[in-house]
Amino acid sequence: MHAPHHTTGEPESIAGPVETSRSQYASLGRPNRVFSVRCAGFADARGSKLASDSLLVQTTGPRSRRVLAIGSADEVRTHPAWVNATHLDLPGKVVAPALVNAHTHLDLTHIGPQPFGDGGFSAWIDMVRSGRLVEDDAVAESTKQGVAMLHKGGTVAVGDIVGTVNGAPSLAPVRVLDEAGMLGTAFLEFFALSEDGSPGVDRAIERSAEFQPATIGLGLQPHAPYSASPRAYQRARERGLPMCTHLAESMAERQVVAEGTGPMRDMLAGWGLWTDGVAAMFRQGRSPVLHLADYLEGLLAVHLNDLGDADIELLAKAGSRVAYCPRSSAYFGADGDFGLHRYRDLLAAGVPVALGTDSIINLPQDSVDTRGICVLDEARLLLERDGTDPVVLLEMLYTHAPAAVGLGLEAFRIDAGSELAGLMAVESGDVDPSRGLVTSTGMISFL
Repeated sequence: MHAPHHTTGEPESIAGPVETSRSQYASLGRPNRVFSVRCAGFADARGSKLASDSLLVQTTGPRSRRVLAIGSADEVRTHPAWVNATHLDLPGKVVAPALVNAHTHLDLTHIGPQPFGDGGFSAWIDMVRSGRLVEDDAVAESTKQGVAMLHKGGTVAVGDIVGTVNGAPSLAPVRVLDEAGMLGTAFLEFFALSEDGSPGVDRAIERSAEFQPATIGLGLQPHAPYSASPRAYQRARERGLPMCTHLAESMAERQVVAEGTGPMRDMLAGWGLWTDGVAAMFRQGRSPVLHLADYLEGLLAVHLNDLGDADIELLAKAGSRVAYCPRSSAYFGADGDFGLHRYRDLLAAGVPVALGTDSIINLPQDSVDTRGICVLDEARLLLERDGTDPVVLLEMLYTHAPAAVGLGLEAFRIDAGSELAGLMAVESGDVDPSRGLVTSTGMISFL
């Protein structure tokens, strides 16, 4: 959850026994180079690829890779291209598709990890608002830092929230993402509590027409049901762009939507935004999900900590998608307010649930130091805390996350003939590649 501002490397190179020198490894990124990989195993959305320990790959771009062959070492050696390939030996490493982060805020990277603190949510909001950058060059630099953190975490695609600066989304992050070749969707965030959504929705729509990026897609993000009116959601939907929103995140959100009371109402009043017209939009006794019932179709709903059975049924019927950020939910104490997140109930109801990280602010410093902004660390939390099947977690990472940010699934599945968006390797401590990938804690390397 993030408030508006008031108006005032590259990844690590391959470690371990490798038959190429560091300079030779660097050349693997050149187009049309062929290399083979022998490793501890492979994993993707379908789990572990059993009886497979070798891969033959052709580079087709800075990170894109075409799979020429996969199987046992003897099987892969039969491919005609093997004879002229550069050979990498990666014992103890799992190889998997590069990752998708379904929800983050890269323009806040400069703030770094911060404690939630004793001042509560209002103090935290003030910290984010005062820390948000307003100059395009500074916003771009923070986003570049965020992209570097994503790359460190093995990530090639993202659902990034482009924050509002002085009343309109800045296009600086979109340009940075596009220049870096990031895939996915940049959602232009806006705040629009007026009855018709003006001027926030108008400014976001105008910005969406100013620049058409080459690699990253554009979407719109009404910030949340307490900061954008129903008409703002409707007008954003009419543009036909992908749409995302923070939803059902906190107890304060429940209170202001259902009753028009609580700290969120006080915060809005303090900003001069709580009017009789705004109050009339709320106070209907509805849950945040029910409040947006008319706008759930195809929506990417972020967080969803506060869910009842009726909410899950609504989301399933509407064909909504969900981005869940486990460490963010823990950081804000959502489990204490609502109990464990109901992501498994959502999945059982047929609602796709992808994993995201939220902003760097809510991530542990040691995790950021080790491998930047990495959704594998979100998956590991769910495995360790809830005992979630690693194959379910890989489906969240490699099936639901690409779809959540508008990407096809074939770029994240290792099959002969696949054109992968990226390929990575990570040290495994488990004989099963799926579990080894999810439980990994070490540095990630692109191949």
